[in-house]
Amino acid sequence: LLAVLFKSQHQAISLEVYIILYHTFYEPTLLKYLEEMSAAKEVLDPLLHSLFVKDKKTKQGDPSPLSVLNQLVKDNVIRSEAVQSAFNSIRSAVPAKKAPPTGEKTTNKSAPKHRYRHVALQFYYDGAGYSGLSQNVGQDSDQSIERALFEALMRTKLVESRETSGYSRCGRTDKGVSAAGQVVALRLKSNIPLESKLENGELVTESDLPKNESERIRVSVPPKTGNDSHVWKDMVEYPYAKMLNGVLPADIRILGWSPVSDHFSARFSATTRTYRYFFVKRRLQLEKMREALELMVGKHDFRNLCKMDVEKVYNFERLIHEAEIVECPQDGICYFQILGQAFLWHQIRCIASILFLVGQGLEEPSIVKELLNIEENPGKPGYPLAAELPLVLHHCGYPNLHIGYSSQNLWSVSCLMEQQWEDLVLSAARVRNCIESLSDATVSRQEVLDFVRSKLQDRQKKRNKHAYTVSDIDFDNLDEGLADEPIVTWGRASNWMAQHRDLYPGGQETAHIPLLQRSRGTTYEEKIDALSKSKKRQQKYEENVVKKRKSAEEDAAFYEHMTKQGGTGI
Repeated sequence: LLAVLFKSQHQAISLEVYIILYHTFYEPTLLKYLEEMSAAKEVLDPLLHSLFVKDKKTKQGDPSPLSVLNQLVKDNVIRSEAVQSAFNSIRSAVPAKKAPPTGEKTTNKSAPKHRYRHVALQFYYDGAGYSGLSQNVGQDSDQSIERALFEALMRTKLVESRETSGYSRCGRTDKGVSAAGQVVALRLKSNIPLESKLENGELVTESDLPKNESERIRVSVPPKTGNDSHVWKDMVEYPYAKMLNGVLPADIRILGWSPVSDHFSARFSATTRTYRYFFVKRRLQLEKMREALELMVGKHDFRNLCKMDVEKVYNFERLIHEAEIVECPQDGICYFQILGQAFLWHQIRCIASILFLVGQGLEEPSIVKELLNIEENPGKPGYPLAAELPLVLHHCGYPNLHIGYSSQNLWSVSCLMEQQWEDLVLSAARVRNCIESLSDATVSRQEVLDFVRSKLQDRQKKRNKHAYTVSDIDFDNLDEGLADEPIVTWGRASNWMAQHRDLYPGGQETAHIPLLQRSRGTTYEEKIDALSKSKKRQQKYEENVVKKRKSAEEDAAFYEHMTKQGGTGI
């Protein structure tokens, strides 16, 4: 491989560059990068600066190993996460040098002291009190899930830093959004000493390490002093979940973990993501919502059902495998569940907003077809996002990843969550009790009629203003259906308002303008043209989209490779 790659059988190459290329090589047309590389000195990628990757001199005219690696990173042929992971693998795999003779000082301060292994963590979090999953590194005001996670990782000394951990995540959830099965991957410190040996005398490698915290491995442990001999021990891995849950906030819980292959990426190795959006049924027409949701199944362009970020995304086609609406047995709670390959920014919340318009009878299910038809509707009509708190990243799916769990940890997490659930249910019961107690309050029949007349007149004015709907309110017979008594209970009055006048708490208060008659946002093409007016935005677009764009064949090869990665904690 090296002879072909560097056009020389006598090429001198540093250990770091060799291992990184070995670990990250999968591109079959790698030679084209050698042919296209300029003889001019390349600006070294900041990642390679931060890793202190060393280089070797080459024959005049030949590209150096480091310049090749730099070009591969620059062209996004190999990912920065893979480079960091490979580099960490080298540092944890190379044995420490022998101690110098007594009295001789050593200058090697970078020799690894601990073994690190690539691990996938599955965890839960309640996003209500956080600014989102993604950390704004360097911002003191950051209140992200990742900040809390890495503070716990540093406190338990499982990582040295975020930058050297080879960190990757599956789904980037926004402010207020929760997760029941988020997955991240990174290199964590192992309990098995770096220079421990197996019974056959060979050094322990990452593939020999325990797959979970209950599996034991018999190893000879290096002596603590030069006079001691190796000691044989039956060792287990660190209980990662227990360690982290002991220092994490109560609304973030590690559920389980699994060792994973070096190339595994929590993002690119995932083949499915499942989201759930919870809501209260009330007067929503669920069958119409189901009809609308079914129209989204399959591969469609969802640019009208997301927030377009053209500086990072150019392809708005997404594949939805399954979608359904589920009615829960308790207190009118429902949720819709969508299982897809990947999702766009705010896609689920946009879908929720459209479904609620359909459920309220303000739009027909066919509006989904119209929004998915980008030839007829290239610009997104204006409509608000659905609330963020009811949204949950329910599950991240991997074809070759099997998370391992411990009974003790699941018991602890279950006890904590049951207590949290009980507190919230009792809180909801207290509110429900107050609502029901209002039913016995009494009001004047005439005052009820005056209130309803005022509400309906306001609604009529708003509708007439836009002239999209014709009022059919009969003010002469406004009291039809209301008990003919001077004093009525609020319970009877509110039921009458809901049944006969379509007035109820949580109902539509503003006039509805049909979506297709609303003003449209800028199209994708218009947004791209606008980038030329900002040098900074244009640069971001070129770095994130133009330079990283690949052919369908290259994408297929990349994802075929990534989805084969994984591991098992069972």
